[in-house]
Amino acid sequence: MNNRIAIILALSMSLCSSLFAQNNVIDTSSIIKLRIDPNLSVGVPSSEIFKRVEYIPLETTKESLFGRISQLEIAGDRYVIYDQDTWTILIFNSSGKFINKISSKNVAENSGMGNSANNGSVFRGFKLITDDGKQYISIQSNRLQLKYDLDGNLVDKIKFAFIPEVITLKDGLKVQRFYTQDQKNYHEVAILKDDKPELYFPFKMSKYQDEELYTQGNLFYLSQDESTGYFIDYYSYDAYEISKKGVSLKYRFLLPQNMALPKDFNTKLYKGKKWETIRTNKQMVYGIHNLFQNGSYLYFSLAEYSQQINDKKTLAYHLPSGRMISLQHIMPDAKSYFLPTNDATSGSFFMEKGFLKYNKDNLYNVISAKSMFKFNEENKEGQKLYPVALKNFFKGTTIDNPVLVKITLIK
Repeated sequence: MNNRIAIILALSMSLCSSLFAQNNVIDTSSIIKLRIDPNLSVGVPSSEIFKRVEYIPLETTKESLFGRISQLEIAGDRYVIYDQDTWTILIFNSSGKFINKISSKNVAENSGMGNSANNGSVFRGFKLITDDGKQYISIQSNRLQLKYDLDGNLVDKIKFAFIPEVITLKDGLKVQRFYTQDQKNYHEVAILKDDKPELYFPFKMSKYQDEELYTQGNLFYLSQDESTGYFIDYYSYDAYEISKKGVSLKYRFLLPQNMALPKDFNTKLYKGKKWETIRTNKQMVYGIHNLFQNGSYLYFSLAEYSQQINDKKTLAYHLPSGRMISLQHIMPDAKSYFLPTNDATSGSFFMEKGFLKYNKDNLYNVISAKSMFKFNEENKEGQKLYPVALKNFFKGTTIDNPVLVKITLIK
């Protein structure tokens, strides 16, 4: 469940410069309806849909050992990882070599909280920001914004400044989620054009105060070439495309009746009953997340309560034909050194979250050391194909850091 306090604070801090912006009309003239029955999706060999599969062991040292990846961001040649289990941000280079870490203790000391603070109260996650053409790691803690460089060194700290959720499109257009003109009128999406933003999806503050809002991922996404953005609201099967032309209803996902939310789910009839309904109906899809289009394929995950191995929740939809591929059931072949590309057969991360990150032509996934060693024992045929990095990894132990899987897609 999203942190309601953080959302409310975000909304109250996100002030706009124009007091006269009007709600804009959403274009619904070119909607594409996609019939999605995950039970009809199929598994295919890695080489059919993946151009390249690279396994990147994240270096294990006394300083770098961590549990699982709660957040992954890619900044130049750096992988920046947040592990909620250890309340630590870790920085690795593109080959997986450990660079530095930003611990909860480090953040507490720099924000003036000292050693008395509990880990969970110091900070939760981070954002990448760009300043004068350089990327930095931004952490909010104790009413301060701490700015670190990509080597993990503190470079600045200033009084708390809310950093809105903004995506920048290829043409420089900025799009912001959570926007208020006067702390009375709120909008989910604002296209920032000069001093007169275009506003979409008005809502009342009570939406975030009173309603049960759950999601397994972000609601804001960039397209593969970064020319457009996508927005999907809570409990919605509609994907809206955002560009300099405005907002249009791009895709509508049509699910089988036994998997779909009730048509009146977003009405008062389900107030206070939403999560119980989802929990009781484990196969019910309560949202779409991880939306990403690459060439003729549309990638996405279905959010549902069920965590069964046979569930097909992360899919690739071939737009010209309607054929669906279950990415949980990709079959290993020489392209992946005959290793699985996710942990769906031995763990729970992929079933729960799907892919960690979609970035340009690449998908990013993570597999624990324990699962990797299990796969290796069953992979006598592929062992001779391993690159040096993988061979060295298997000289370690099952409690080493996980392996990042970087997948380059075929368009």
